[in-house]
Amino acid sequence: MAGAIELMTLAAVLAMGRKPGASVDDIKNSLPAVMNNVAELESELAKLEYRPQLYQKLEIDLSIARDKEREDISGDFLVIESIDGDLDVKFNEKTNAAINVYKNRKIITPFDTLYLTNTAQSGKSAVIWIGKGKSFVIDTASKAFYGGEVYVNSDIATADTARRFETSSKKLKDIIIIVKTHDQLFGDSSGQTYPVGAGETFGITQIDISTLYFKNATAGQNGVVHILAVEN
Repeated sequence: MAGAIELMTLAAVLAMGRKPGASVDDIKNSLPAVMNNVAELESELAKLEYRPQLYQKLEIDLSIARDKEREDISGDFLVIESIDGDLDVKFNEKTNAAINVYKNRKIITPFDTLYLTNTAQSGKSAVIWIGKGKSFVIDTASKAFYGGEVYVNSDIATADTARRFETSSKKLKDIIIIVKTHDQLFGDSSGQTYPVGAGETFGITQIDISTLYFKNATAGQNGVVHILAVEN
């Protein structure tokens, strides 16, 4: 920009010199006014000078269903500040594998397009920060260390049919399950065959708890099952 300002200053002086009857003193006397005009112009150009945007905030209303909805936004990584629902993201191409996002997750990859997929989840939302280069960083280490909210639940069987703790999606981690009374069988919606005896405990690292089903191992012996976990 400095070179352009110098050329404009020279042009203004030369223009003054070409005026009929202009003397050397006239040119000298005009210089302060020319320099003032140049200074004002330089100030205005500085306001227009491009400054790269190093981060951007993306707020997503998860109550609206999406199927690979396109977001023309570019960056080198993203950080999930908050999310209380379920959301999948694809980078650059619809055909790429979907990545599920959760609170405090950081995904590092260059991209210029996002494709968002989620079911309609009333009252749910997500906040994502988009960063470029290495100039923008959100430290989530402390939050990630302490995890999310505590999840506690209990189930008492009233029949021999399969049951579950949650009927809608809920992501949990560091799960501990205790069969308090009567043997139970655990599995998924298609069948429950994994035996856990009364008084026994088992753990799961991470799961959508709505996909875990269990039932009485022996007909008529209604079991009690407890769960303690951390919400993602």
